[in-house]
Amino acid sequence: MDHGRALSLIDRYLKKNLHGKELREFLDHMESCSACYDELEVRSLVLDVDEALRDGEENDFDFSGRLPARIAKDRRRILLDKLLVVLVGIGGFILVGLIIYGFFFR
Repeated sequence: MDHGRALSLIDRYLKKNLHGKELREFLDHMESCSACYDELEVRSLVLDVDEALRDGEENDFDFSGRLPARIAKDRRRILLDKLLVVLVGIGGFILVGLIIYGFFFR
């Protein structure tokens, strides 16, 4: 993914509107490009502060760990999605095998 595309997806990422391959490619780019990550970090911080001020959070203005935690959570979600696809595929093969076994060996 190039810089222009990554930068154009930051707002969608922050609104939780990136999924699948697009999310994975976006996170890969952010981890390998410090300039794009810095932009993501700034925009994320602005949204976090704005949200905290609107919600009346007075004591918790430590936002430093929020973005890394979100990225880690999104990485786990990507892995779980892949695992789900594999498990559904295996389940399908088992089901087909049982159907074939039942058809031929009644």
